[in-house]
Amino acid sequence: MAQPAEPQVKLGGAPPRHDPRTLYFADLRKPGLAPPPPHCNWMAAQTKPVQFGMFGNDRAGCCTEAAKANMIRLWNWADQNRLAPITDADVLAEYARATGYDPATGANDTGEVEIDSLNRWRRHGIGGHRIEAYVKVDHANDLEVRTAISLFGGVYIGVGLPLTAQAETGPGKEWRARNGYRGERASWGWHALPIFAYSQTAYAGATWGAGQRMTVAFWRKYVAECYAVLPALDWTGPDGINPIGMDVRALRDALATLRE
Repeated sequence: MAQPAEPQVKLGGAPPRHDPRTLYFADLRKPGLAPPPPHCNWMAAQTKPVQFGMFGNDRAGCCTEAAKANMIRLWNWADQNRLAPITDADVLAEYARATGYDPATGANDTGEVEIDSLNRWRRHGIGGHRIEAYVKVDHANDLEVRTAISLFGGVYIGVGLPLTAQAETGPGKEWRARNGYRGERASWGWHALPIFAYSQTAYAGATWGAGQRMTVAFWRKYVAECYAVLPALDWTGPDGINPIGMDVRALRDALATLRE
């Protein structure tokens, strides 16, 4: 029986690597924080859906950088109803700086470790867009993941995709937990993408230029790391307040104290 054709996209993530300096979301939560809503979908924050980009991830393993670009797009769209001016060239240039990738020959298309990519995002930015900080979220704790999505407008994840996900990739499709050798974690490879929505049964985000759903069972079997990201301005606007009324300046001050 013929196997389904592999989609014309590239991966580019890597197995998680721990950095002991990483801040943890659980350490920043104040007692009495209200539970997250049962459903959240930042992709529906405006009446017209945001346009996600491929950002070169069909020809280079730049998923860690493309994920950043789609987060920047979503934040600007949800908060300010505009598409951020970030391009394929911005993404591929940052990927080249990180890995030595040569777009002319395809050399050094090695992919990136997420923690390294997040540190670069904080220090140097991408396409002029920097983040203030990031915090590690317990990917095995649904309550913590959903709280982070509802507060930060999404999370940045690393997932070991199974081969079965190839036939389940694209608009209107859903990644599901599968058995057998084709359902083994990372049998296709490692991938980075943002998640912007959740319900009681599924999570949803964007990759390879389109929305992508995954069941909660898929998340629990294949997701290996998860981070909440605090942007410098994309999610807050010049007044320092994000779309749900959260005072991000206060959170920034708390993060700065913890970094000392």
